[in-house]
Amino acid sequence: MDQHPTYPSHQPTGVNPLGIDPMTIATVEKNWAVGSHLSAFVPALLSAVTMLPGWSVLGPLLMMLVTKDKPFAQRAAKDALNFEITWSIASVIAAITIIGLPLVPVIAIGMVVCHVRGAIKASQGERYAYPWTLRLVS
Repeated sequence: MDQHPTYPSHQPTGVNPLGIDPMTIATVEKNWAVGSHLSAFVPALLSAVTMLPGWSVLGPLLMMLVTKDKPFAQRAAKDALNFEITWSIASVIAAITIIGLPLVPVIAIGMVVCHVRGAIKASQGERYAYPWTLRLVS
């Protein structure tokens, strides 16, 4: 007789946080979103070559500016940009401290893994929430 009340979920199953059904997002927009998540890689190589951190924010920033008419891709670019800003700051702090210096490669690997996971989610029409990220750009 002890019945627990059921509460409706905050969002219907299959709908991402933007309220867009993944099945209705156009393939082109999904591709732009995937590109937004992966856009940090080429500038990150520039950071590695020049030994100057922070270049990796340029890819997501450019994608954010280009995808203004694509809400799903725009959100992906902003999420990737927030992640890059946060972890570029963390990389600089780790690099200038003797204790944190060994963490720089770990941070770099973590960044790659998160961007790839974001790209996979975007290809499925879902939003990826980057972990431990400051929301500076909304």
